[in-house]
Amino acid sequence: MNVLPNLHLGFQATNLHNPKLAGRESLDRSLSLGLAYTPVDQLLVVVDAYQDPDFSLSFRGGIEVQPVPVLALRAGMTTEPSRFTAGAGLRLGKLAADLAGEKHEVLGWSPAISFGVQW
Repeated sequence: MNVLPNLHLGFQATNLHNPKLAGRESLDRSLSLGLAYTPVDQLLVVVDAYQDPDFSLSFRGGIEVQPVPVLALRAGMTTEPSRFTAGAGLRLGKLAADLAGEKHEVLGWSPAISFGVQW
């Protein structure tokens, strides 16, 4: 929902009715409320509050900068558990590639890579 021309508000609720897999294992439930701000076309700033009923309230924030139209540089952090992420994305026509790394306070560093084609 647009709050202002460059400020958007969003809300997400997942599995609030506490569904179970094959009647046994519960699926994750969560609530999230966030803001996205785009002061200029090349900059996106996002923040949200995320609540899983089984864990403490977590605050998340991130930034994406597009120095040129084909390149996006991203960074973000989360509380509870404390995590830091950074990455870059490349878009060439219908092809896309993303590379990222995440530093978790307990698990350490985890890499991620993705490739995509836009139809």
